[in-house]
Amino acid sequence: NPGMLNCVCTAPNFGRAHIVTPESPVLLQYVYNFIEELRNKKRNYMECAKYLLLAALIEHGRQNRSPESERPRQWLYQDIAAAITYISSHYDRPVSVEFLAKLCCMSTASLRRKFRLALNVSPLDYLHQVRIGNAISMLALDNLSIMEIGGRVGYNSPSSFNRQFLKITGKTPSEYRA
Repeated sequence: NPGMLNCVCTAPNFGRAHIVTPESPVLLQYVYNFIEELRNKKRNYMECAKYLLLAALIEHGRQNRSPESERPRQWLYQDIAAAITYISSHYDRPVSVEFLAKLCCMSTASLRRKFRLALNVSPLDYLHQVRIGNAISMLALDNLSIMEIGGRVGYNSPSSFNRQFLKITGKTPSEYRA
């Protein structure tokens, strides 16, 4: 499914559990999720694992081609690690930028700036990417309704879920599942 590759590559930290490291959180997350897919052996796990491995290889190539000056600095990840970890384990609940900023002991403006510098997305865009990444897993591996999946990943309304899914993947959840 070419759409899955596209989604995996655009959504950093695809998966349910997230590892945060200063060196390469995106790459390590892909590798971790690859191992978890192989370990859990849920329906269609080999296809999912194949795309995760491919995404990890692409990310590795991107990192090795980037000039040193373009790589995010280690301190950025350390400063926002608490927010990333919180989002990773509480993506299904309402999350505000103000709360995340307090969690990281900084202002909302500083949190937004550091997210942009480290991950090239805002904290809320990152939350949506994590939610949609988890929804993609559920669409591929579970027989839940699209509305139920949207609720399980933190969207209270089907229209919000569909809008964010389309924005991130280029497809609606129904198109993606087909």
